[in-house]
Amino acid sequence: MRGQLIVCLVLCALIAGPALAAKSFVDFDERFDFSGFKTYQWRTHPVMEANPALAQSAIAGDIVMSEGNEILMGRGYVPDDIEPDFYIAFYVAGKEGMTATTYGSSWYSNTAWTSSTNTIVRNFVDGTLVIDIVDAKSKELVWRASYSDKISDWKKRDKVISKAVKKAFEKFPPK
Repeated sequence: MRGQLIVCLVLCALIAGPALAAKSFVDFDERFDFSGFKTYQWRTHPVMEANPALAQSAIAGDIVMSEGNEILMGRGYVPDDIEPDFYIAFYVAGKEGMTATTYGSSWYSNTAWTSSTNTIVRNFVDGTLVIDIVDAKSKELVWRASYSDKISDWKKRDKVISKAVKKAFEKFPPK
């Protein structure tokens, strides 16, 4: 009986693992020529302008811009606050959640069966990062990356945001 329970728990963990994995998505205008992009400027995302209550923490914004600058400048792009070729706008959003897992066990002690349960509650944040690239001349969205992940350890939040930015910019510019 105990062996069957262990096998069942292992199978559940294997099945649930991929469902809890981070998700990333990149979309872009396949007709657009990204080779003309040399300079960029950070802008406030329209979602943030329309919904100030979603305002991300200053720390999250600093991480996104710092990681983004490091990646882009490493690829030869130059920040330009006067006449950039493209704008970068982003937002970070999070939704708090909680999971409760109850473990039960029972055993036979002398003359009677005894059972107990233990419930573990875990808080988490479902975090989402969206990064948009807009052509400065046409003002058209030409590239978008989104990344979502579950942050269960708040101390690792900065690392998760940094990983999300790196993952997003892996596919910029599109090949």
